[in-house]
Amino acid sequence: MKRSYIKWMYAFAMLIFLGEISAQVSTSTSGFSDELTVDPAQNSQWKQGEAKFSAKPRDMWELGLHVGPYILSSDVPPQLSGLGFGFHVRKSLNYTFSLRFDADYGSYKGFDHQFISSGHLGLDYPALADQYGNARSARVFQTKVITASFQGIFNMGNILFHREENKWNLYFLGGLGLYIHDTNMDFLNANGQPYDFSNINTNPVDADERKETRNAIKDLLDGDYETKGRARNDDATLGDNWVLKPVISLGGGLTRKINRRVNVGLEYQIRLSSNDLLDGFRFRTVNDLTNNNDLIHYASLRVGINLGSFASKTEPLYWVNPLDAVYNDIADLKKRPVLDLTDTDGDGIIDMLDVEPNTPAGAVVDVKGKTLDSDGDGIADYLDKEPFSPPGFGYNDEGVANVPEYMTEEKVLEIVNDKVSNIKMEWYLPTIHFDFDKYIVKPEFYGALQQIAQVMQAHPNLKVVAQGHADVRGKSDYNNVLSYNRANAAVDYMVARYGIPKDRFIMQYSGDEENLVPDLPENRKTSRDTEAQQYINRRVEFRIATPEDQPQEKPAGPEAGKGAPNPPRTGTKYSGSRNTGY
Repeated sequence: MKRSYIKWMYAFAMLIFLGEISAQVSTSTSGFSDELTVDPAQNSQWKQGEAKFSAKPRDMWELGLHVGPYILSSDVPPQLSGLGFGFHVRKSLNYTFSLRFDADYGSYKGFDHQFISSGHLGLDYPALADQYGNARSARVFQTKVITASFQGIFNMGNILFHREENKWNLYFLGGLGLYIHDTNMDFLNANGQPYDFSNINTNPVDADERKETRNAIKDLLDGDYETKGRARNDDATLGDNWVLKPVISLGGGLTRKINRRVNVGLEYQIRLSSNDLLDGFRFRTVNDLTNNNDLIHYASLRVGINLGSFASKTEPLYWVNPLDAVYNDIADLKKRPVLDLTDTDGDGIIDMLDVEPNTPAGAVVDVKGKTLDSDGDGIADYLDKEPFSPPGFGYNDEGVANVPEYMTEEKVLEIVNDKVSNIKMEWYLPTIHFDFDKYIVKPEFYGALQQIAQVMQAHPNLKVVAQGHADVRGKSDYNNVLSYNRANAAVDYMVARYGIPKDRFIMQYSGDEENLVPDLPENRKTSRDTEAQQYINRRVEFRIATPEDQPQEKPAGPEAGKGAPNPPRTGTKYSGSRNTGY
């Protein structure tokens, strides 16, 4: 048996070695996707700062197998001759506590080279004492035990302050269960008669004599455990042989993670029950009539396997560091750039977003800080004496269209209205912005929409593109619907307020694909510092339509954003709730 134990320890050492060279297989526990939690909506809100706590991860069950030495502490001196094996199923309740169902089978053979008198034998087996007469007998028994218990496990290895994840886990356990045992004695030879030990030294005095006595007894025994072990009259039984007893399990262990799927460990359990007959004897000797309960000791090598797909579940929570997400958020806050509101050229666009940070004083710029040239004649509006020159004519150095003097104003307007749909026009039209996750038209932009309506009323053949946008937060399909809703809300306002036909608008959406603020990790957080930047992205841009512009249908996806509770009616004053967001 000693060789078997050496083999077990060698196998365990090899598993530890494999764990060291495969540690890179383990991945960080940080950044769980919403789908890996029990409440994806709550987890999404937590990531955006709208909920105080993240959702609990959905973790795997663990299936384990175990094997190891099975030892009895009883009236017969213990020997390292037993073997146990079994399985367990474990599920975490939180990061430190889990429940486990544990079952095993153990077999133990007891052998005492010290002989007992027929009087001692008569205490438990009076009929055999009569057979032996005045002869002495050796105590030889075999016990088989099947145990099943539910155990609570408290682990201590995964709450880490200075590392991302753990490889070792120390734990303690306690549990309640039942076991059944079948104990049998080898008192009689193959002829059903008591063994004759008359030629064996029954009183060895030194180690050599004790060894000779043990070997002589073993040579004499036939290995047939023919006598049923003694049991108490009030013991519950299963069948004719098995005795049923409640049991308390106490113990602890140390496990080592090989990779995200497999872990190995060593565990020790002691089983306590009110049973002094696991070895078949109630007393140690005739003169030692103490009634001490027999104990089961089980030391096992265990292999645990995590069950499930990593696409939908995490490792069991006793391998997950609950502080990991907290430390990641703290690190993100520390490296977040400071918002600089400096506007060097005073054009209303801060330098962080200004594509032309040195715009001349008094120049009109767009939302990117670029100098405007509304009629595309190559002369900026602030220098152009005619910033909205009619298209189709040449221009002089001051930006005035070279319209022939014989043409009347009505003729000019007719030419403009005829060709405006076929000529590329880049007139500057205002842009409006929205609060976070809303598509309510804010009152401060009513004037901008009035300007657009006046241009369209002045040019009845003109069509305008309304293109909605969303910021970088949220999923793409959600942002697509939200950006479309924003464009639609702005168009509905002008249709209702100014009576402009809706077919003169070409509605388009871009979601978060054409953002003015760069799509950097720090810009995906929701905070007061970043809200000023994200506000620029939540917009509807208007421009003169070209023949290439085509309307887009409302995209597929979940309904997104919050709109006005009561849409406006034609000819009435539009009313929308004012909300400044963060």
